[in-house]
Amino acid sequence: MVEWTGLPRRKAEGWQNGNAPVLKTGGRKPLQVRVLHPPLSDGVEKNRKGCKPLVSSNPLPTAKFIFMTFSEYQKLTAKTALYKKVPVLKKIGTNIYPVLGLAGEAGEVAEKVKKMLRNDNGIITTEFKNDLTKELGDVLWYVSQTASEFKIDLDKIASGNIEKLLSRKKRGALHSQGDNR
Repeated sequence: MVEWTGLPRRKAEGWQNGNAPVLKTGGRKPLQVRVLHPPLSDGVEKNRKGCKPLVSSNPLPTAKFIFMTFSEYQKLTAKTALYKKVPVLKKIGTNIYPVLGLAGEAGEVAEKVKKMLRNDNGIITTEFKNDLTKELGDVLWYVSQTASEFKIDLDKIASGNIEKLLSRKKRGALHSQGDNR
């Protein structure tokens, strides 16, 4: 179960004057995730502290800013995974599609950065940030679907990755070579 802690209720349009709330998740360390969506719709109830819940009965819960765990994001993105109905993918296996999509979207991120360097002389404009944000969102979607296809929880990936990196930092092994350092 997820609950809000640390901050009073904020407007549905987003958090103002400071930090986002910390989410406590089932005995693990707090995790914060911000996901962009359109405004809140029906089926949303308030929790005991007066904040909006992370997910609603609406298939695509919404608010300009919704705070959720990676696992919740993963479950929501599954509702948009239309590729699972494609006959040829059903035949050969749907797990290849998000892997190929991830490679393609990562290439689009690189392309955006390349064009920013070439066309804008390395100046990071608002338009560039907006375009890059959209592409990174696509990368996140494909990461989520790839994890889902292989039945790996996105929360587990995120927490395992940060634990690995913090351990490497503590041991002075961030710049070392190899996967198991």
